[in-house]
Amino acid sequence: MPGANDPAPADATDATNNKPVVNGAATEDNESASAPDAEAPAARLVLAAEPPSMLDGKVHVGIAVGLRTGNKPSALVVPDVLGIADGSAPIYLAKPLTLQLDKIRAYLAKKDKTANENLGKNEKLSAFLQNTEVAINSLYFRNSRKFEPAVKGSDGPPKVEAKEEVTALGRILLMQFDVNFDAGEAASEAEEKADPAKYEKSGGLIGSLTGDPDLSALFDVTSLSLRVLQCDKADVETLQKYVDAVSAD
Repeated sequence: MPGANDPAPADATDATNNKPVVNGAATEDNESASAPDAEAPAARLVLAAEPPSMLDGKVHVGIAVGLRTGNKPSALVVPDVLGIADGSAPIYLAKPLTLQLDKIRAYLAKKDKTANENLGKNEKLSAFLQNTEVAINSLYFRNSRKFEPAVKGSDGPPKVEAKEEVTALGRILLMQFDVNFDAGEAASEAEEKADPAKYEKSGGLIGSLTGDPDLSALFDVTSLSLRVLQCDKADVETLQKYVDAVSAD
């Protein structure tokens, strides 16, 4: 499993089996491992790739929960469960997840015809669902941690004055969310090619909620982004490695 302050692996899921791959992360102690071959079995543990923090003779329990939206796999990775509270290990999302709200309509159409019919009667809500996607682009958390250095060598009892100054790692927190109100635009373009006479541009929050394409053409809200960031300068490299890994194709 990745080490204490490690960012996400460059490819944290096996695309073939939709299984999380937690070993081989890009860490401060090793380079990013190449993505597993699509036809290869699940990644095996490579002890040489583990950072020293994971090979200290103590028990480390790691968990990776495979996640998926549509055909895009991801994983919520906890390299060391016992290390979350004391800040010696992070928890992170390996790849972005995007939820197409229009799939709610598709689900109701198959599972609950009455609910689907009622939803169809609400044109504004139907348009909103058709045009909206919600994405979790990144999620990384590592708690703060203090280090109590060992007292300098002495044959007698430890002396308070011999202690070195306590050092600490700051807390790292990154959450990025995007809401796309223009997701129905691609569907509208396809409709235009199929039957230009029936084409009516859809998309945008105002256009969806008012059902007025003329108002939408005048002014509309197409997206909303939210970012929560907490990071000290000393941790910029660690967090940047995660951002680069989670954003990589």
